[in-house]
Amino acid sequence: MIHDVPPLLVEKLTNIINSSKLLIRLTVQPFFIYIKPEIIGEGLSPDISLLVNVVKDSLSKHRIILKDSASICDYVIVLKANYRKGGELYGQFTTYVDFSISVISRNDAAGLLELSFSENKGVALDYNAAALKALQKIKTKLDSSTFLRIFDRISGRS
Repeated sequence: MIHDVPPLLVEKLTNIINSSKLLIRLTVQPFFIYIKPEIIGEGLSPDISLLVNVVKDSLSKHRIILKDSASICDYVIVLKANYRKGGELYGQFTTYVDFSISVISRNDAAGLLELSFSENKGVALDYNAAALKALQKIKTKLDSSTFLRIFDRISGRS
């Protein structure tokens, strides 16, 4: 068995070798990921599980196994939400949310990728509800290209 073969090498090998003449068995190990949510804010307590679930669902489609402990993982993905109260006007409260996704290698603690979604504005009848509306806007920005960038960076393709 071949262990710890970078996916890019596997791709290049399969392009070089004519598979009709040679049988090669490769075992590709999945990546183990821990997702760490962080919330920073001025007296707000919004729930970012909406975004955590989107990230988990999308990554699980890419041969990535999510674990409950960072100590047994290859990578840690930090989901950071920074909340700011924007004020109140006519009973409508505004909250701004800056959201970032950071991919960190556990082997060398190196930051591999940082994606930022800044100045997302939510307006509602209280600050926490406004924060939730801002999180819903961020959710619409997390598309397949976002997760392909994360997967490509983890797998060594970029």
